[in-house]
Amino acid sequence: MSKQHDQKNRNPALSAELFLTTALQLAEEAGDVQKISLRQLGKALNVDPTAVYRYFPSKGALVDAMHKRIVSSLLPEDDLLTGDWRERIKVLARQAYRVLSTYPAL
Repeated sequence: MSKQHDQKNRNPALSAELFLTTALQLAEEAGDVQKISLRQLGKALNVDPTAVYRYFPSKGALVDAMHKRIVSSLLPEDDLLTGDWRERIKVLARQAYRVLSTYPAL
C-alpha cells in the first residue's frame, strides 16, 4: 500500500496528539493509565478502536507515550522555579502532587 493511499484513508481530524490527549483524559477519569481500553478510546473519538494503530504500533506504545507525557508534566515551567532553593522545592512538590494525585496508580 502506498503512503499516498494510506494518507487518503486517514481521518484528517485524527492525530497521534488527539489520541494521546484523549487517552490521558480517560486515564484521568479512571485514575489509572492501564485501565483505559482501545474500545473506550475509539468510542470517545467516535472512531473504530483499531484506528489508534495508525498512530501507535500497539497499546503498549500508546501507554508509553502517556507515561512520558505525565512524567514530563512533573516539572513545572522554568518561570515558576524562582526564589531560593526552598521555594523551588515547594513548587516542585506541589506540581508533583497535582500530577500524581491525578494519576494515583502511576
